[in-house]
Amino acid sequence: MGRKRPKTEQLAEQVAERGERADEAASERDILLPSGSSLLNLACSDRISGAFKRGRTFNITGDSSAGKTAVALTILASIINHKDFAHYIPYYDDAESANDFDVSKMFGQKLADAVRAPNDDGSSSNTVEDWHCSMMDILDEGSPFVYVLDSLDSLTSEAELEKLDEFRDARKKGKEVAGSYAMSKQKKLSQAFSQVCQRIEESEALFIVIRQVRDNTDRKSPFEAKNKASGGRALKFYCSHEVWVARKGAIKKAVNGKPREIGIQIAVNIPKNKLTGKVRRCEFPFYYGYGLDDTRSCIDFLLENKVWSKSGQTINAKTLDISGKAKDLILEIEGDRKKHKEMKRAVRDAWRHVEEKLDEEFEGRAPRFE
Repeated sequence: MGRKRPKTEQLAEQVAERGERADEAASERDILLPSGSSLLNLACSDRISGAFKRGRTFNITGDSSAGKTAVALTILASIINHKDFAHYIPYYDDAESANDFDVSKMFGQKLADAVRAPNDDGSSSNTVEDWHCSMMDILDEGSPFVYVLDSLDSLTSEAELEKLDEFRDARKKGKEVAGSYAMSKQKKLSQAFSQVCQRIEESEALFIVIRQVRDNTDRKSPFEAKNKASGGRALKFYCSHEVWVARKGAIKKAVNGKPREIGIQIAVNIPKNKLTGKVRRCEFPFYYGYGLDDTRSCIDFLLENKVWSKSGQTINAKTLDISGKAKDLILEIEGDRKKHKEMKRAVRDAWRHVEEKLDEEFEGRAPRFE
C-alpha cells in the first residue's frame, strides 16, 4: 500500500496540471509580446510567457532615476531576441537626449545593432509634431515594430516654440505678451494620440510612452491621485496598461569595507490593465553592470511565497532538488535549461495558486450572466 501524499503535494500537482492546460489554451491564441521580466509578464497578463498584446499602447510612469528607461530598453531587447518577434524593428526616440546606458553590455549587442532613431538622419523628436510625423511614416511602412518615446515630457510643440520667441522678444523690449502657451502642447498631444493610437491598434506594433511623475497640485479631493503625469486623458484612454515604477531602494555590495551601490530594486504597480482587469504589483532588481535580473527576481518570489525556503545564506530550491547560496544557485539554474524552465514553471504555478486563492472569495456562487 503506497504512502498517503500530503495535501500540499496534491495541491501543487493540481495547480501544475491546471497551469499546463491553461498554457495549451493560451498557445492557441495570439502570442504576447514579452517584457523581459517573468513577474512583469504575470502582473500584466497572468501568463509568464508574455505581457502585452500586439497593436497596443502602454505607458511607463515614474520619478527620475526610478528605472523607466531601463525597463523600456529591457522590453525592446526581450522582444527582438524572441524567436517569434526577431523581425520587429526597435525604435528608441530619445527625446530627452539623456540615455547614456551601455546598450550592448546591459541589453545585448543584438539590440545595440538593431535599434533605430525615429528619423532617417538619426535624430530624435523635439516637438509633438516631430514625433507625430515620424510615427505616421513608420506606420505607413507597414513593418512590425516596437517604439519607445522617452519621454513625453521632453516634447514641446511648434506653437510653444513660437510663443516662447514672442515672450523673449517682448521681454527684451520691456513689453508684455497676452495669452499662454501652456495648453498648446496638451491640445496637440490629444489630437496626435487619437490618430496614432487608432493606427497602432490596426497594426502588430507596440508603442511605449515614458512619462515623468509630478505632484498633483490641482488635487481637489482625497479620491484624486497624489501624483499625476503628462499626456492628459488621451493617453490614459488609449493605453492598455499603465505601468508605474518606483525606486524601492539601493542594492549595495561591500568593497574594501565600504558599502557601494551596484543597483536598485524596482517596484512596479499596474493600476490599469485592459488585458486582465486586475491591479497587480511586482518587483525586480536592476544592476548597473548587468541589467534586469529576472532569475534573481524569480528566486525572491518563490522564497516570498514559501515555495522555496532559506536557512542563513543557503536557499533550498525544493522544486529543483538543489540548494546553495543565491549566486551559486543562479549560476546553476542559468547554466541548465531544464532547471531554468522548471524554475519558471514553479513561479507560474505559485502565481496562479495565489490567484486561485483570491478567487475562492466567490466559490460556490452562480455566475451572474449566462
